[in-house]
Amino acid sequence: MSSEENNENEKNNKSGVIIAIIVAVLLVGAVVAIIVGRNTTDTDTDTSPDTDTSTEDSGGTVTGEDGALPAPAATFFVIANGQNAADVGAASLLAASIPGAVVLYTAADDLPLEVEALLRETLPASVIVVGGSSSVTDDVLAEIRDASPASEISRTSGDNRAATAANVARRILGDIDGGVTLVVANGWSAPDIGAAAALASGNGLRAVIYTGNDNELPEESAALIRDYEQQLQQIVLVGGEKAISDELESQIADVAHADENNVGISRLSGRDRAATAALVARRLLGDQAGNTVGVKLIIVDGSSTADFGVAVTLAAADSKAVVAYTDTDSLPEDTAALIRDHLPAEVLIIGGTSVVSVEVEQAIIGLGGEQVDVWRIGGADRVETAAQVARSVL
Repeated sequence: MSSEENNENEKNNKSGVIIAIIVAVLLVGAVVAIIVGRNTTDTDTDTSPDTDTSTEDSGGTVTGEDGALPAPAATFFVIANGQNAADVGAASLLAASIPGAVVLYTAADDLPLEVEALLRETLPASVIVVGGSSSVTDDVLAEIRDASPASEISRTSGDNRAATAANVARRILGDIDGGVTLVVANGWSAPDIGAAAALASGNGLRAVIYTGNDNELPEESAALIRDYEQQLQQIVLVGGEKAISDELESQIADVAHADENNVGISRLSGRDRAATAALVARRLLGDQAGNTVGVKLIIVDGSSTADFGVAVTLAAADSKAVVAYTDTDSLPEDTAALIRDHLPAEVLIIGGTSVVSVEVEQAIIGLGGEQVDVWRIGGADRVETAAQVARSVL
């Protein structure tokens, strides 16, 4: 073979090697690009700690990479002692005046685990405790703070139940121009407090004040009437003469200067708690007998303070919803008549079967027929029931 042929072969061999190297490099680059592309676009499967900029401490509080607390959710919790009817009534009204707010219950000196868990899960924007330190201690406020440290926590209270109710009323009414309705209940009569709260709830023009158990008008309630005297349009008394005497009615009218200011005064009172609650429901529903469109009935045991509190808050969120009372084992005739006349499309029972029995539930179904949707929210106790109701709306 000539030297020229050898040189040509060497050139060809070198060219082949170079081409092979280039091809190999290109192939490797393509593979790397594919791998990198997958890693940068498939974020659902990336669990690397480097990409997770938040950490969870041992208390369950989520913090950002700079250690700051997260912004709380736009929800409001109103917490009261579940055994204090006066505070429950005020708390339910306050919650009803705030869109998206829920009522929860505590013991006087210990925050229930169900409420603590809900606080940690939800991180509400604001927590308002209704009642003084004898009703909900400062230790409970500290527990609330620990469970939801990013929340704004405040207390609305007064020197007594009438003062607390008046302060809540001021918070609801604010600087209103006119058209105010004050609903008056005996602050020591739990069923009347519940019915009054149901009448006033969900309307920024209505609030509840309490009378004393001695047929006297507490100064805190009188002061509220005087402060809103020029804005007053109506005063509605809830309860019979044993709860609010005729003399006390006259005293209330005098404080309001009802004749001079053209303030209407009326009373809603039935032969018992269920009848009074039914009258309140009829007043709210108006002349709708036989109208099934959207009407919702929320039924509670009329002796269960805590259950009427959450019922009032639920009803406030629906203009066609009203609250009615039952006994544990039998459906009162006035409540049954309300169902027959208004034919609700939906009936919600608040409380477990130890509070509202299965027999009562069956009686409601029998009255409403196939068209009525009857369901129940109930826990092992008042605290758990309120927590379940809160979860259903949050």
